[in-house]
Amino acid sequence: MVIINLQATPDDNKCDLRIFGKCDAVFKELLSIFNLPILEPPIWYPRDRKKIKDIPSYVDPYYIEAAKRLDQYTAQREEDQKKIQKETARRAKEKKKADKQHTKQLLAEAKKEKSRKENLY
Repeated sequence: MVIINLQATPDDNKCDLRIFGKCDAVFKELLSIFNLPILEPPIWYPRDRKKIKDIPSYVDPYYIEAAKRLDQYTAQREEDQKKIQKETARRAKEKKKADKQHTKQLLAEAKKEKSRKENLY
């Protein structure tokens, strides 16, 4: 077990490796060591999420604006993700088509070669 934290924890004596640091920095360094890309976090909504219009009026406008920005950001990420999925599916379809054509070409060449060999004998 590995514990990454800025402060000591009650479980420090139970772990195999103890790193005093921030998780983001540690994982960023690990990913660079292993030459892995840093992925976007998944789109996530809390179960108790409220619509902007349902936020009570006594909530500070700063937080309402922050919630609006988060909604806009999330909506944009969802749209981008759909575009990426659509493009990925299109490319997979094109590759499948190209593979099929290549296979047909190879079969036709093999058939010609077989015919040529038969005509030699």
